[in-house]
Amino acid sequence: MLLNKFHFSYCTNIHAAQTWDETFNTLQNFLPEIKKQICPHTPMGIGLRLSAVAAQHLLQQALPFFKKWLQQQQLYVFTINGFPYSNFHHTKVKDQVYKPDWTTNERLIYTTNLIHILSGLMQTGTETGISTVPLSYKYWVTDSCNTADVFEACTVQLMKCVLLLHQIDTTQNKYIHIDLEPEPDCLLQNTADTIAYFTNYLLPYGIDLLQAQSGIDASKARQIILRHITVCYDVCHFAVAFEDADVAISKLKQAGIKIGKVQLSAALKIDKPAQITAEWIQQKSAAYQAFAESTYLHQTVVKDVNGVMHHYSDLPLALPHFANPDFMQWRTHYHVPVFMDTYNHLQSTQQELLHLLSLLKTQHITNHIEIETYTWEVLPANQRLDLQASIIREMQWVIDVLK
Repeated sequence: MLLNKFHFSYCTNIHAAQTWDETFNTLQNFLPEIKKQICPHTPMGIGLRLSAVAAQHLLQQALPFFKKWLQQQQLYVFTINGFPYSNFHHTKVKDQVYKPDWTTNERLIYTTNLIHILSGLMQTGTETGISTVPLSYKYWVTDSCNTADVFEACTVQLMKCVLLLHQIDTTQNKYIHIDLEPEPDCLLQNTADTIAYFTNYLLPYGIDLLQAQSGIDASKARQIILRHITVCYDVCHFAVAFEDADVAISKLKQAGIKIGKVQLSAALKIDKPAQITAEWIQQKSAAYQAFAESTYLHQTVVKDVNGVMHHYSDLPLALPHFANPDFMQWRTHYHVPVFMDTYNHLQSTQQELLHLLSLLKTQHITNHIEIETYTWEVLPANQRLDLQASIIREMQWVIDVLK
């Protein structure tokens, strides 16, 4: 739907689906009623999540049918979550969510399929995007030399997409961008990493590649790259990194890097009081322990009394340090519901989300905003609703805030 000139929806990765049939079944079951409740008289956008298997099937066998169904339901796809390649539910995911990374042909083929799907669904003169992994996972890269090789390999693959996107842009007047999504412990984990990659690898290597492959001059090549490779600003991820939205967005803008999509999300947080009792430690650590589960990575960053950041690749590695009196604020990668700021004995980074929403009101940051919540069990029992009602509640909360 258009909300204050934003294309707005929720990300369908909340629905467990691997094949195209499973994916379409969830869309049929949820979207018509959600649209009826949220925007009954105007078209509603979809933040579509497709696995590689589902994308291939849709592209090869079901695209005309899906396009017709979307038209009948007054729905349209304005963004695709192309981050998780395979199964995202009911299995141990952890660091496998970053595989295949951008050094591989598998990631390139998957993303190319998503590009063709979007170009087949889009109307002329419109814009869509694909959020994707922040290149690779840093713990897979062993040294600085290997890191440089990985950055170069990722750039080569991304430039293949850029050439296709430029062709679609110029011949069909359909604008599609790939939104790199910084995340803690990835090669692009914050604003500084992202700007460094664009400055040191994506632009210089990418410009050379485009010049060599298509004869585009350097100035035009730079414009094309910055048009089609953008950033997905996930509020949870940037909050876990303790980044200030004003500063991050300003630095990206100064570097010429566009934000293709904002994902509205909140992380878990604990602020330690000045006086800490043994009872407080026991209560809070027990509440936190409940989220040390085996499916997803829950990167945790802790700020100590001196402002130093301590990074842990997963919550179970951080928890043994919970009683450390110098560790004052904890933030953990956990996409919790956005409409509350406390959950029993825990808090969230909702204030960072509210601040970002206030910036969206006053600045042109992006055209695309999408809710990404997939952790409902954090809610107290008396606050829990069924999944469909939960999605509607989240969307209505954002609508009310942005009014």
